[in-house]
Amino acid sequence: MAWKRISLFTIIVWLWIGQLGWLAWHFAPEVADLAGRLATGRVGEAIRQEDNSYRWFQELKKIIPPEGAYGFVDCYEAGIDIQARYHLYPRRLVRLKPTVTPSFLYERLHRAQANFLILRECNPSPYWRFLSNPKEPVFQPLPQSGATAAFTVDARRLIGGFYD
Repeated sequence: MAWKRISLFTIIVWLWIGQLGWLAWHFAPEVADLAGRLATGRVGEAIRQEDNSYRWFQELKKIIPPEGAYGFVDCYEAGIDIQARYHLYPRRLVRLKPTVTPSFLYERLHRAQANFLILRECNPSPYWRFLSNPKEPVFQPLPQSGATAAFTVDARRLIGGFYD
């Protein structure tokens, strides 16, 4: 009876050792990267670098001056506007829905003196075809990545009295 307990215990120990070996083999490619990150103190950076919106906001952070303002058009379903406000602080945020009319867009950007307009994945109103016109004097596209588009805004050309 004692040999059955010992052999059952031995089997459980060997299975546990086998599981640890499998985990070590499975995560071996990341061990060198993890060791390098621990040594340099860049521990949390890996997860952020995989997020496309984080990388995009870091690019925009280099372009938009800290005292600037930007219009942000999104469906506000995924909370990306909160991330934008967090990553692009102290820049001022002008939140806009994709269903807003061009005249309201112009007025909000004019009132906030926004220098940039950011469009997320949501489909904007069909009235916004003027944004795709490369000769549009007010909006000039920035190099974009993914489904996000960004434009520089010439706020001096946004003079009041907008009507649909």
